[in-house]
Amino acid sequence: INKLEKSTRRLHTDWLRKLCDTLQCSPSDILTDEERLVPVVGYVGAGSEVFIDNQSGDDVLEMIDPPIGVNKNVVAVRIRGNSMYPFREGWVLFYTKDCDGVGDDCIGRICIVRRTDGAMFVKEVHRSSRSGMFTLLSWNAPPIEDVNLVWAARVLDIRPT
Repeated sequence: INKLEKSTRRLHTDWLRKLCDTLQCSPSDILTDEERLVPVVGYVGAGSEVFIDNQSGDDVLEMIDPPIGVNKNVVAVRIRGNSMYPFREGWVLFYTKDCDGVGDDCIGRICIVRRTDGAMFVKEVHRSSRSGMFTLLSWNAPPIEDVNLVWAARVLDIRPT
């Protein structure tokens, strides 16, 4: 605790859990807004499909350190398996969960997307030749063309853990 207070040890998830167990409190009792951890709300599996226990993303699988400069609406999903090559098993993708529609900042970028049937994927988003539709690209699968999306959220950071 002394090293944490003197900033000679970084506060990470394991230390936060130890502190909360010892002090019998929750992480929000210890952390300031700038120090909040990011919830991992699901995982990316085969075919780059995103699996979240409930679509609101309220279920939290774990808490991890955020990327620098994130806002409080950022969540993460963890990669399982090798379907996201060149990214590896265990890597984490961060995105903002409060999106609606498909913004111009998503075009040509890797995004978490939700189709109208509820399925979620990690894909590169491009406009389709059909109005209001999109083409979803990945590095290791054929394009998914003429897709209607409920929303797309640009992946803000991808990192190994």
